[in-house]
Amino acid sequence: MTPVIPNSPPAVADFLAQQRLALTSRQIITVWGRSHLRTALRRGRVTALLPHVHVATSLRSEPDVVGRALSAWQPHGLVTGQLALHLYAQGRLAGVGDRADIVVATNHHLRSPAWLRVHQTGRPQGSSAPLGIPCTLPERAVLDAWRYAPARDRTNLFYEALWLRVCHWSQVRREAENTVRVPQRGLLYRLLDEFAAGATSPLEVRARR
Repeated sequence: MTPVIPNSPPAVADFLAQQRLALTSRQIITVWGRSHLRTALRRGRVTALLPHVHVATSLRSEPDVVGRALSAWQPHGLVTGQLALHLYAQGRLAGVGDRADIVVATNHHLRSPAWLRVHQTGRPQGSSAPLGIPCTLPERAVLDAWRYAPARDRTNLFYEALWLRVCHWSQVRREAENTVRVPQRGLLYRLLDEFAAGATSPLEVRARR
């Protein structure tokens, strides 16, 4: 989605903060000029979160702003994993982890920062856009969060996603069955089996164990 910039916008740092946006260098230079951008960067009010993609420094760690930056950087990519879960849950997820994940086409050659994992597996068939940010479908986001999270965090992430009704357990099961590599697949299926047996919440699953 291309952001709408008014004819007489405030300073770029203020505009980015007020609108919680991420803009490319070209977008900023076209409206505010190269000198304005350089000054905002030098003063630390604007941060280049990704190559040629800028955000308000005060919001550089906010999940929705990070998601918009990823979308501006790779318009055809899809945010997935824990960051996508946070977007689907509209901020109710306890945390977003140390790294973000994005799925892009297989023929891309990208240099990404250390906090970002780029998965060149091809764009999945389905997608959605929580908060206007292109993401994998919720069930794929849950499964990817499981796949990419440290082993110690997987169970809690799974419970939290289902507790917040990001998607239904049966959707996760179907997605897992169609995915070749799933770490701790046996554990994931045991958790899913609890829901299949009639549990309606993570609390019920834990009570049965």
